[in-house]
Amino acid sequence: MIVGGTAKYDPFYGDQRVALFDPLTEKPFLVQNMAHGRWYATAITLSDGRAMAFSGYDELGKVNSTGEIYTEGVGWTPEFPASFIPPLYPWLHLLPSGYVFYSGASSPSRFFNPATKAWTNGPATHYGLGEIDYGSLTSSDL
Repeated sequence: MIVGGTAKYDPFYGDQRVALFDPLTEKPFLVQNMAHGRWYATAITLSDGRAMAFSGYDELGKVNSTGEIYTEGVGWTPEFPASFIPPLYPWLHLLPSGYVFYSGASSPSRFFNPATKAWTNGPATHYGLGEIDYGSLTSSDL
């Protein structure tokens, strides 16, 4: 799945289009557009096979702080807001519980519950470091 992309450079505006790859034809094909553009977004496969798109610059060049979930053959859910402004390419990880863990770059870490579409604060917080744009923290950073 390819979510969004660049609709325009300088400033950056996100594209709303979404493509899936067909392994039989070895070609991508377009599916239903997202509600808004996403440039430098993250897409993650959820435990039930659906895909979630989150963050990225929208078609107006603003950070898209909503998420959407795609179900093959059905399309996108209505957008659901996050309780925070995410960075571009947010670091999302699927947990065995089915929750999604956001591990950076802003503090605190967070959990996303796909069933309720709600974010809650997680256990990790880094103080006095501002945004951690690349890499990860070590114990000497804390």
